[in-house]
Amino acid sequence: MSAAPVLANLFDPRGRCNRKGLMVTALALLLVQVAVGLAMWAADVSIHALVVKPVKIAVLWIATVALLKRLHDVGASGWALLWALIATFVWTVLVAGICVSAFGPAVAEIGSSPFLVYLTLVSAPLLAAMLWLHVVPGDAGPNRYGPAPDASGFSMPPAVSTPDVALRTA
Repeated sequence: MSAAPVLANLFDPRGRCNRKGLMVTALALLLVQVAVGLAMWAADVSIHALVVKPVKIAVLWIATVALLKRLHDVGASGWALLWALIATFVWTVLVAGICVSAFGPAVAEIGSSPFLVYLTLVSAPLLAAMLWLHVVPGDAGPNRYGPAPDASGFSMPPAVSTPDVALRTA
């Protein structure tokens, strides 16, 4: 089996990804992060080291592609991810303002009770969205983002057809 289709599914945001594809991608990314973390620990490399940046960027890109494709599978536009990020930012700022007003600066002390309240309040909508993406069924057949995912959990949209060169020169 060629690696080209696998790489296309991991790096190309077009197409669809069902629940299985999302779960496999999430588990693979987790394993990569654990392996890199263990290698960094064994080599005594800081998480801020320049050598780690490409791995961080690749993991972020692949996770974003998987999320976009999963949104496509349920018939939603990838722009929903941008709106979710904006809503998350606004929610986080509001919760931070309320928590600082209610608890004072102790809200920023990791491990304190106010910090745990803040972390729970900020994380709850993200956890709900993540769970929703993992449990909501995708469109059964083809949709505007491509055919239904195959056994791998992914599908790519049909190739864009280009006019015949001979027709353009005639």
